[in-house]
Amino acid sequence: MYLKIKNSIVGFSISFIGSIPLGYLNIMGLHYFKQDLITSTLFYLLGVVIIESLVIFFTAKGVSKINLTPHLKTKISLFSIAFLLLLSYLAKQSATPEESHNPLVIQIINYPFITGIILSSLNFSQIPFWLSWNLYILNEKYANFQQNGILSYTIGASLGTFIGMLSLIVFLDKTVNYTQLPLQNYIPKIFVCLAIWQAFILIKNKNYFIH
Repeated sequence: MYLKIKNSIVGFSISFIGSIPLGYLNIMGLHYFKQDLITSTLFYLLGVVIIESLVIFFTAKGVSKINLTPHLKTKISLFSIAFLLLLSYLAKQSATPEESHNPLVIQIINYPFITGIILSSLNFSQIPFWLSWNLYILNEKYANFQQNGILSYTIGASLGTFIGMLSLIVFLDKTVNYTQLPLQNYIPKIFVCLAIWQAFILIKNKNYFIH
């Protein structure tokens, strides 16, 4: 039970933070919220989360079968550092007004659930995002993917995305200029700090010097 709760908390934390940077998924959710308040927004988020949960589950299942040799762990750590820095850059870019007003033409906008599924399916960046995070937490043993560990991790991550996006959408609706809020500006710094921490762990690992 403890491992399941731990997996859920880890998954929730990652996805909650990942849902904060402003992007087209959140903007579309805000569009539904302004039109129909909560109902359409919930259906839209459900569609988004269904696709993301599949990505989370299968990437976690894939990395759980990898034989983590010391040499491979070093490569994973280097990849995680590079990807965290990339996420920091992308999060910083998404905070600019130019990124926040990307034109989006959706023909099926009257069907929020289907729109959520389609837009989430087109969000290809979530694949390397979750692949990198899953490799990282498995490498550092922050989560256990044995038995039903992947399922509890996926459920926690899905809830994190749902609650994170919903909270952000409601917050956006009540905020004049979200891009100027300190929280949005801190997200890139959070990813940089995580990259620095991962580099620190890598340097401490004796296998890094051996291989």
